[in-house]
Amino acid sequence: MNSLRDAIRPLARLFPGRSIPLAGSVWMKNALHGFKPDHLEYLRMSYLMGPKEGWIALKRNVLALAVFERLQLDVAEMAVRELANMLSSGLVREAVRIFTEPAWRIRDLLLPHLKKDFCT
Repeated sequence: MNSLRDAIRPLARLFPGRSIPLAGSVWMKNALHGFKPDHLEYLRMSYLMGPKEGWIALKRNVLALAVFERLQLDVAEMAVRELANMLSSGLVREAVRIFTEPAWRIRDLLLPHLKKDFCT
């Protein structure tokens, strides 16, 4: 964890507005200190700075959906939209893995949104 922290800090300094160090900060802070609501601001900033970065979305969406009930409405909407974008972008296998693992408990909430976004 210390190595990860040491790797993320310079990235965050070099690329302060980039989505990957912001998403990495959420994961690292949760792993080191346990979940705290103030960690979610990094997640929001990651979505705002890189809303359609597929390779980051694959990790970030797992983080977001794992704490979905604690997200503010705007971040929750970004997370749902991100999952729908994975489906429409051809990342079906990855989206299904996310849906059946961290998002499974909220599937009834997600399905109407995914159907609307994916089928229109």
